[in-house]
Amino acid sequence: MEKQLMYKKYAYVYDLIYSNKNYKKDSERIRKFIKRYKKTKGRDLIEFACGSGNFLKYLKKDFN
Repeated sequence: MEKQLMYKKYAYVYDLIYSNKNYKKDSERIRKFIKRYKKTKGRDLIEFACGSGNFLKYLKKDFN
């Protein structure tokens, strides 16, 4: 099965597995960590291995 087709077919499983995850609370911890350790004044943020991108929903107010 082509990788892209497989992802489209089974992407919903990721959200089912993490349906109880508190992205809002975890995003606040991530935000504090970034602000504590970042070395520049920039606001750009790249989220690697983002799954469904649920963290960005909460981090976008402080980052681009």
